[in-house]
Amino acid sequence: MDGAGPWQRFRHVTVPGLRPVALFVVNSTLLASANMFGQSYLITTGAPADETKTAIFLIAETGLRRFDMGTASAMSFLLALTLMVTSAVVFRVFRDRQETS
Repeated sequence: MDGAGPWQRFRHVTVPGLRPVALFVVNSTLLASANMFGQSYLITTGAPADETKTAIFLIAETGLRRFDMGTASAMSFLLALTLMVTSAVVFRVFRDRQETS
């Protein structure tokens, strides 16, 4: 880009080139964070006062300890739906924007 300064080169060349990588990293991080179970279970087992329970932890406890499979199934469905909507929002935010010239 002839005559472009550092900011224009960064904004119009570097950022669009990093968009697919940023999409993958943000989406993978959100999905992995929502599906965290082992760390909180091993370290705190939900203590103190159930403050460190994650969604997956609560689903597993509801289904496997309380034997309430229907509620656990509904919670799993809502979590999956929430993660799908979140992924769709992330894809929408990172989509390629066609500039009109």
